[in-house]
Amino acid sequence: MLRASDLPTLTVADVTDHQGAIVSEIQIRQRKTGQGHLVALSPATQESVADWLLQSGKRGTESVWTSIGNRKTETHLSRGQYANLVKQWAELARLNPNRHSTHSIRRTKSAVTYDQTQNLAACQQLLGHKSIGSTAVYLGVDQRKALDLAKRIKL
Repeated sequence: MLRASDLPTLTVADVTDHQGAIVSEIQIRQRKTGQGHLVALSPATQESVADWLLQSGKRGTESVWTSIGNRKTETHLSRGQYANLVKQWAELARLNPNRHSTHSIRRTKSAVTYDQTQNLAACQQLLGHKSIGSTAVYLGVDQRKALDLAKRIKL
């Protein structure tokens, strides 16, 4: 559930332990807020990233995802390049690329988590939001339901 400004800048060191194994959680500093944020990597994500790092031979401080146009300089994938890839992935999946974006990818897991648990505070933490109110707006929780939930949740 990383923002498009945070995902492409990850380095191999961000996602691996001292032995080179993919970690289950990463701590990042969000570019938008400057705040630290803990992100969980699912087993499927860990496996996928491990496969990618093995195939690409990347390690250490190298970017996990390298810029499409500047592979030799090893600069990270740009936000715009990431956005274009998401549109291409949507087309390959025969989905409308106008309905899918880096933002919709970020929102999906938190929306599913909220639908299954009704735990707005958990979603707030997963997204790295400062206020539960902004999380309610972000997830489209109606105001009354958000207030009722907020009254029950102790932060």
